[in-house]
Amino acid sequence: EAASLPEDCFRSLHHVLLDSQSFFSKIENIGKKRFYNTIAYLATSSKKISYLSCGIGNCKKKVNESNGAFYCERCQSIIEDPQYRFMADLELVDSHEKLYGRIFGNENCSAIFGNNVEELEALQSVDEELFEEKLKTNYFRDFCVRLMARKDFFEGEEKVGFEITKMVPFDLCTPSIVAKASRHLASLIDNS
Repeated sequence: EAASLPEDCFRSLHHVLLDSQSFFSKIENIGKKRFYNTIAYLATSSKKISYLSCGIGNCKKKVNESNGAFYCERCQSIIEDPQYRFMADLELVDSHEKLYGRIFGNENCSAIFGNNVEELEALQSVDEELFEEKLKTNYFRDFCVRLMARKDFFEGEEKVGFEITKMVPFDLCTPSIVAKASRHLASLIDNS
C-alpha cells in the first residue's frame, strides 16, 4: 500500500529525510511506501550503471551467467539476448541536505544522461575516461525528482531507503511543475 503526498507537494531533501523518519517510526506504516517530489541537483553517480536483465515479456530480473550462458531464475529460462537495464546509485543534493538513492529505468537514463544505457555501456567499454566525463557533464544540474521511500534492511540494519522513480532535467519540466516548484522554493525563502 502506498502513502503519497499530493503530486504538487514539493519538499526539500531535509524535509524528505525528516518526514520519512517520522512516518516510518510509526508501527502502522511498516511495509508502506511514501512518495515525495523535490528539486535537487545530481552530485555523483556510480560508475556501474546497468545490469543484464531477462527481457522476456516485461521481466526485468537480473540474469545469472554460468559457463557463457545467461539464466533467468524468475522465468526459469536460458536467455539468448539479455538486455541492459539502467540502474545506478545517485547522490542528490539541494541547499540543505544530501540524499542517496537508487534509480532504475532506461527512460531515466536517457533523461539524465541524454543517451540510452546501451550507448553508455558501449562508450564505457571503449573509453572509460570519456564515459566518466559523460557522467560528470550532468553533475550539478537541477532535476525535478520523484522519490519513493520505504523501510528496508541495509547491511543488516533497518533503515529508510530511497528509490528515485523519476528524474527530469529542470529545464525540461512542464510549466505546471516548474510553477509548483517555484512556489515551493519561494516558501523556503520566506521561511528562512
